[in-house]
Amino acid sequence: KMMNQGIHFQDKNKYSLRYVKLLGILLAAFSLLIFAIVLWPRQTDNKQISLGQTFDQGNNQFQFAGVDTDKQSAAMYFYVTKNTIDPLAPLTTVVVTKKTHSGNDFHTQLKQIADDYYVVKLKKSAISNGRLFVKLGSKKDLSGVTSAIDFVLLDLRHPTKVTSLTEGV
Repeated sequence: KMMNQGIHFQDKNKYSLRYVKLLGILLAAFSLLIFAIVLWPRQTDNKQISLGQTFDQGNNQFQFAGVDTDKQSAAMYFYVTKNTIDPLAPLTTVVVTKKTHSGNDFHTQLKQIADDYYVVKLKKSAISNGRLFVKLGSKKDLSGVTSAIDFVLLDLRHPTKVTSLTEGV
């Protein structure tokens, strides 16, 4: 009679061990899912803008006019197609190498060539992989980590020809 009870307890322990293993596997899978959702960087809005493409930055709309690079510097050209720029809060720019940065990675020089035409210049030596994330707007629009303006991606590895307006700039 004792032998039957021992087998019975052994069967119970075998089943409970199976459930503990199953619970462990489910907990590990759930943890990986939470990690993927919460901590994995989102790449959905990192689409590169191409020559002639328009993009919104706050209340303004810009058209990418081209990139010009040499050994020391890079220049990015933009038309303003929808202009709500306040003359008292002039346009400025933030350029970073990773979208997660909150500060400006580069000392940029923004120059207004015409009423609706801007050039952003920066030193090329600081560009590591040729990919830059750019924001254009007023200092107020661009301030803080929770800026309403999203970065746009430019790839300087394949410079695009600029329009004749940029000649000699």
